[in-house]
Amino acid sequence: SGASQKALVSSLNGSAKLEGSNIVLQGFDLEAVTMAVERDNRENILGALKSFSSGSTSFDTLNGAYKIAQGAVTIESMAMNGPSASITSTGGASLPQWTMDTEHTVSFNQTDKLDPFSFSIKGPIDKPVSTLANIGQDLLRAQAGRFVQEQIQDKLQGTEIGNTLQKFGILPSSSNSKSDEPAAESGAAQPLQEQQPAKTQEQQTQEAIEGVIRGLFQ
Repeated sequence: SGASQKALVSSLNGSAKLEGSNIVLQGFDLEAVTMAVERDNRENILGALKSFSSGSTSFDTLNGAYKIAQGAVTIESMAMNGPSASITSTGGASLPQWTMDTEHTVSFNQTDKLDPFSFSIKGPIDKPVSTLANIGQDLLRAQAGRFVQEQIQDKLQGTEIGNTLQKFGILPSSSNSKSDEPAAESGAAQPLQEQQPAKTQEQQTQEAIEGVIRGLFQ
């Protein structure tokens, strides 16, 4: 009830349910990424990520339940399930303020080599902003880290870059690293490290890590 559009929208109360099937979302191809990762092929992964924004993903079902109070819609539950991935959503939208703020978590159903990731959709209801465009870059970074660990660990072991990556936990430490470097030598190296400004060390470390990742995918 209400004498104006604002009053009508602000007085909306109740609940809603949504059911769907055979849904296709445009803008990302999670199956292509899954297959590339499962094949463990660098070229396939890069190709899937480069075409990430032009593909589509199919879902078998969509089920949602929503609560509406004074024109504000809250997602009580919302899930999309498909062969390659599942998406669960939280958050809601305010009709009087004409804004939405939702969070969506994507889980892969055909591989255990990729962790779930989340993206948000926020802003005006008719023109929201999504962080989905950054997913390809995030997957690339995660996959690059895995390749660093699994494919070039032996080549970097004992090198300056390898030691730097071990220090920051990107590469696991070798089992005989303690026997190769006695405690006395580690202690003696401290003054040399302290001579360099902390900022310079951080920059060198970042450049070393970025150099390894760039080398993997060029």
